[in-house]
Amino acid sequence: MLYNYKEVLNLFGNDYNLKKAMVNKRIFKIEKGIYSDGENNFTTIEIVLKKYNHAFLVKDSALHLIGFIEKEPAKIHIGTARNALRIKDTRIQQHFYSNLDVTILSESKWDKYSHLLSYENIKIHATENNNEIRLFNLKALFFDLVRSYKDYPKSTLFALLEKFKTCRYFHGLTEWELAENLQNEKIVSDIEFLDDDLYKMLEDIFSEVRSREFRIEFDLDDL
Repeated sequence: MLYNYKEVLNLFGNDYNLKKAMVNKRIFKIEKGIYSDGENNFTTIEIVLKKYNHAFLVKDSALHLIGFIEKEPAKIHIGTARNALRIKDTRIQQHFYSNLDVTILSESKWDKYSHLLSYENIKIHATENNNEIRLFNLKALFFDLVRSYKDYPKSTLFALLEKFKTCRYFHGLTEWELAENLQNEKIVSDIEFLDDDLYKMLEDIFSEVRSREFRIEFDLDDL
């Protein structure tokens, strides 16, 4: 399991005991500010998210983790608040979000319907070593993909959107939530002003999600 400096001090009491524990190989220093109790099958993503407590996995890194993208991106894409400090780490591509404040990550009292990047929209996964992986849930990750639609070749974008369209775990999507999110990030004033092909694809996704939710509500998939 990974520990940051504050956590490891709580374990050993002070720096003297920490250094003694390192000599006795009771704890291992992985890099500055990050320690391990001996398990060595943690990933770079685990280390990065342990090191930067107010960051979470976004974009291609999150899409790769959930199996929507086969190739792991060259850099780890992490999201932070717009007013967060710039992270100087060559392993990382940092993305800033205007409608996310650092305090939201530690305070759950927030209107999740008005602020789609709220604490409730950040899902925590635990690895086999009990290290946390923080990433958008499917709906918020979908919104993030649409917000970034200009960053993807159209064929790649539509292949990813098709995965959301067919994913049985993707539900709870509403058109007004997406529109509000795009407005919050000042992408477009309304989804109708998106690329025509993208707008048609989104309409197909909304329709499929509504159909899926109807089947779930009435247990039609079990008939």
